[in-house]
Amino acid sequence: PFSFGNQISNENKARFSDILQTNNALSLSLFYGWQIGHKPKSTWFLNLGLDFSLYNYNYKGEYYTQYSAYDTDKDLYSRKIEISELQESAYNFGISVPLSFQYLCQLSKSKKRPNFLFFEFGGYAEYFASQWNSFSFSADYTGFYNYFGGVVFDHYYDYGHFSLSDKDISQNLKNKNNKFDIGAFGKVGFCFALSNNNLLKLDVGYKHGLRPPMKYQKNFVLSTDYKSYGTLLQSTNQGLRNVYIGLGFVRALGEKKK
Repeated sequence: PFSFGNQISNENKARFSDILQTNNALSLSLFYGWQIGHKPKSTWFLNLGLDFSLYNYNYKGEYYTQYSAYDTDKDLYSRKIEISELQESAYNFGISVPLSFQYLCQLSKSKKRPNFLFFEFGGYAEYFASQWNSFSFSADYTGFYNYFGGVVFDHYYDYGHFSLSDKDISQNLKNKNNKFDIGAFGKVGFCFALSNNNLLKLDVGYKHGLRPPMKYQKNFVLSTDYKSYGTLLQSTNQGLRNVYIGLGFVRALGEKKK
């Protein structure tokens, strides 16, 4: 799928303006359909499915922030954090149950191997079973004290230049992620008969989720020191916005007509 959702929120865009984001996803879908209405050249179905989806979010760029903080002696100072060569790849594995209505319209006159146009719309509930990420970046942690009539004093506690990655900083994303999502989707496509009971399906769809993949944080600090790193997935308050192309196989069950 082509994913353009889960973008960095407007409140966080200024802070992460130098970070480029790209998203993509891969899904495997299974479904069973019940015929609930039929006319000579059109049919309505109620479909229940099971989808397995892997969502990937990639971030690349630079990051800078400055904020007031207290040192170990409880003295106030201005902390400066500059991150370069940042690369993060975050993954989210979801299992969803879609429920939808599908309208099938026969296009060709042939009764043996007809072709169909179909429209499908419905909703889904999704459970995110696993989340993980990998990252690497270079960081400079510095700061200053502005006391005594404006004279600047440098302070070097936990300062310096570091090259860090997920091998150096351990994370626990379980406490940050949203386990469940709900949303709606729609599809339009064609079914091409391969035989009396087998069809090849090609479709284009749109999937719209309501919840972000992780608990949203506004104006958060990505890395406060060389021992910490958040994830940029926390910078979005959007749900999924996926446009996808699907290729599938449909097997019609039931008795064969003689």
